[in-house]
Amino acid sequence: MKAIIIQGAEKQEPNSSEASKPIAKALALKIGDQAVIHGKRSAVVTVTEVVNGDDFFVRVDGHTRSSIGSALNSTVEVRRLQTCPAGVRAVLTPAGKNDPTSLSEEDVKSILLGRVVAQGQIVACHYASTHDRQDQCLSLELAFTVTETKPSSIIKISKNTQIILSTETELPALNADYDRIGGLGDSQEKLRTYVATSLTSADLFNQLGVPKFRGILLIGPPGTGKTLAINAVTQETGVYRVMISPDRLLRDGFPQACIRLKEKVAEAKEHAPAIIVFENLDRLCNKLEGYASPELGQLTTTLANEFDNLGEAKVVVIASANNRETIDPILLTAGRFDKEIQFDPPDEQGRHEILEIFTRSMPMETDVNLKEIAERTHGFTGGDLAGLCADSVYENIRTSGKLRVNHHFPEQARRSLKVSMKDFTEALKTRKPSSGRQYIRETAKIPMNDVVGLDELKSTIKKEVIDPIQHRHLASEFGVKPPVGILLHGPPGTGKSYMARAIATELGWPVISKRAAELTSKYLGETQKNIDDLCNAAYANSPAVALLEEIDALASRRVEGTDSASRERSSVVNTLPESIDRITETKSQILLIFTTNRPDILDEALTRSGRVEAQYYVGPPDLDGREAIFRYYTKASTVHNLEFKRLAEQTDGFTPADIKWVCDQALRTTFSRTIAKLEGDDLADAQPVTVTMEDLLNSVQELKTRNTMRK
Repeated sequence: MKAIIIQGAEKQEPNSSEASKPIAKALALKIGDQAVIHGKRSAVVTVTEVVNGDDFFVRVDGHTRSSIGSALNSTVEVRRLQTCPAGVRAVLTPAGKNDPTSLSEEDVKSILLGRVVAQGQIVACHYASTHDRQDQCLSLELAFTVTETKPSSIIKISKNTQIILSTETELPALNADYDRIGGLGDSQEKLRTYVATSLTSADLFNQLGVPKFRGILLIGPPGTGKTLAINAVTQETGVYRVMISPDRLLRDGFPQACIRLKEKVAEAKEHAPAIIVFENLDRLCNKLEGYASPELGQLTTTLANEFDNLGEAKVVVIASANNRETIDPILLTAGRFDKEIQFDPPDEQGRHEILEIFTRSMPMETDVNLKEIAERTHGFTGGDLAGLCADSVYENIRTSGKLRVNHHFPEQARRSLKVSMKDFTEALKTRKPSSGRQYIRETAKIPMNDVVGLDELKSTIKKEVIDPIQHRHLASEFGVKPPVGILLHGPPGTGKSYMARAIATELGWPVISKRAAELTSKYLGETQKNIDDLCNAAYANSPAVALLEEIDALASRRVEGTDSASRERSSVVNTLPESIDRITETKSQILLIFTTNRPDILDEALTRSGRVEAQYYVGPPDLDGREAIFRYYTKASTVHNLEFKRLAEQTDGFTPADIKWVCDQALRTTFSRTIAKLEGDDLADAQPVTVTMEDLLNSVQELKTRNTMRK
């Protein structure tokens, strides 16, 4: 019977209910009877009073409202509880402010003896304690969440009931409306469609002779919204939910975990339609490698068998995982986890949606530009953006000086709190994306105009690399494919890395950078894993530029040999082309840029067409280029009568790095001369730092001498 939830009395007993006369009459409820109230979830209450009134309503306490997930004045279902079995086992998680750790499981059983509880319900009780200094008997309220019940979802606590106190929550409250979810793109819609179809259209699939989806695997880095999406779908469907977490399942060892897993699946089948949710499946069902213990495979085999035993039951298994590659392949076959949905970090539009959701209730200044923040947060997950919003609030409080230690936040200060764009900018300095943190990730800020002396190369790269990527859709109409990988080669100091970062700046993409030598390892197979991790970091931060410097350290030409070193070298070289091919097949917005001083020793499998699309020689600048570089590096100094043409003629063969050293050395010489004047008390003659032609020519000659000595 339907009824309205209204506010209970101030000192109403926990897990009790006062029913109106129409409700009590319709359900034959008397004082002391048990009733089940069902909102989003169910809870068992004891009728303590029948109150006057013509309306159909029930008064319940706050614990009961939290248990059923219903607000005041909402409509719920009420029914009289006829019978329920004695409980075999009940797992309780502390849910109140008072710490019950001093109580044993037998103590809790004696307190709750005779109580009827439902799985997921918050059960409160009063406990007589003597913590008062005058040894007065005090009554404390204890609250527990019933996270598991056996043999059914509603049981009566008896002397034979096994009580287990746990600190792990198994059935968290659902609070995931779709209007609070953003940035998931079509991943959320796919999940909704697959779950709804599998639960409600089994007969249709049977008629078509097509098997329905039994298992759905959500894959993606932490913080991308996998759990949020599962909660939203579960809340929308309203079906029975069974949660399985690694910590709770494995707490008693693998043999007991297999038994508990079977019990969980049986529970879902009993309450079908139902959803079984596995958290972090890659922690539970790892593939067996090397000399791994056979016990590791017991749980995987049990889960595979339970999949096969589901039959036509309206049960869908949804699992989340951070890394698909570590899951045992036996679970990734048809009839088990036969559908996979990728949850990647959101793109710019998705980040904008998420920021709008997180800032709905946040007071902000008019200068806050969420679109600009979204543009500057490449690779940020939804969790990262939530942290960024929190950081901006903390930054505003810190700089305002309105909060003091051990003081309440003043109401007037709370009303005047407004987060500004400056607060977000400061927060961005410390908040970094959680994905790919082990790699150097930067937002390049090197405009192409700052790359001087390479005008012809810049023009070629813009035409062949930047334009096809920036105008990807137009390029596809003309049959022009954006490059996946390019090679910048040339002598040291010619600006290869500088050019790579300028390309990233022009594209507006972040840079994931690493030196090839840093990826190498003495352990077998570790180098290949490091290469894969680098590519995965680029995927997570997509669109992105993956810069791998000094690639010759990894991809030098293979030589025939039967020793382990030769085989390992061949395996490493094979990994790079495979990574490039994977990017090509998935059409990901990733540009691989390799730099090297020795293109002649690179393996042909890497440099062939279709992988490294183009190779660009970054050589020493010509006469005009050297003149432009001298002008660029001396513009920040106070200079007089510099003959740039003469300097360019004197530095034939110099690289941009050499010219920068010459300018820096001339500045140091001039600065030392000024300090000498100050120390000699010649203040009248002390002039600002001034670079002269003589200083520059002396630096040029010094560098030439050094280079001659090296040879």
